[in-house]
Amino acid sequence: MRCEHCIKRSVARIQFFSFITSVTAFKKGCMVIWIKNSGHTYAGFHMKPRGLFFEEFEIGKSWISQNRTVTEADIVNFAGISGDFNPLHMDEEYAKQTIFGKRIAHGLLGLAMMTGMNQFLGITAGTVLAFLEVQWKFTAPIFIGDTLHLEISVLSKRETQKPDRGIVIFDCKMVNQENKVVQEGTRTMLISRRPIS
Repeated sequence: MRCEHCIKRSVARIQFFSFITSVTAFKKGCMVIWIKNSGHTYAGFHMKPRGLFFEEFEIGKSWISQNRTVTEADIVNFAGISGDFNPLHMDEEYAKQTIFGKRIAHGLLGLAMMTGMNQFLGITAGTVLAFLEVQWKFTAPIFIGDTLHLEISVLSKRETQKPDRGIVIFDCKMVNQENKVVQEGTRTMLISRRPIS
């Protein structure tokens, strides 16, 4: 059932769409996702938040994500997006002569995967307002074929001056198939408070 806010924001002319262009500000417990097609057609979709509100995050609460295996395609695609074609990542013969003995994934690829694994958990889906800060350590290399998962827990939280939001700091660990932490750090996020009905 769509809320009154979303009904007012919806557009009658909905056609086939290719990608999401923007998401409206969080209002009245809902979000509107706007889709753009061929540069001129927009469609409004209602989405109730399924993530946790600020009040629901308990210090010490933890989650573990699904596994994801790092592939050659991941590294090649990340090199293309970032422009980082360092031979450590792209040249197998060069990499054989390094301290790692073979190619490694970009460190920032691991960080990017962390954000995706966090999103897949759904704990901040529709309730996160902003990603404020990250403090991150690269503790071990990530190789092609490594299988990673995210272990995340609530480290701390605090209220802000605005009554509709709060700040939550998460402790995050990227762990490989040998149960070795390859990356770790904290992620600070601005989270919506539960709307007042």
